[in-house]
Amino acid sequence: MKAKVLKRFRDKHTKERYAEGQEIELNEERLNDINSTSHGVLVEKLEDEPEKEEPEKEEEPEEKEVSKDTKKPAPKGRKKSS
Repeated sequence: MKAKVLKRFRDKHTKERYAEGQEIELNEERLNDINSTSHGVLVEKLEDEPEKEEPEKEEEPEEKEVSKDTKKPAPKGRKKSS
């Protein structure tokens, strides 16, 4: 899961330093471990984002048939004028 650093800190396990506002990847257990110190809440869980999905597309107009000979749109049933 992703979490956002609220206060800068150094991870006691990895010795890595994290800056305020940085987004980090960790599991739920590690997040709880970090926030259970005497220093208070250091990171907050970011909302779970769904897998990257393509945004829903509005229906696109049907493509016009293209005549093979002229490469122009083929006429669609013309109305006869009386």
